[in-house]
Amino acid sequence: LVVENLKGQSQTVGSDSKKIQQVATISANNDETIGKLIAEAFAKVGKEGVITVEEA
Repeated sequence: LVVENLKGQSQTVGSDSKKIQQVATISANNDETIGKLIAEAFAKVGKEGVITVEEA
């Protein structure tokens, strides 16, 4: 029931960089700087690519 409800509410992001940035920002605790960096990295590697993040 819950999974079906979530699937019904889901939206395809595709290659829309603005949507990718929004999802990344929310995932980064609403940090817009990190969201933008992740969206830029995603644009470079594509949806099948791998992004590795290391703490400095």
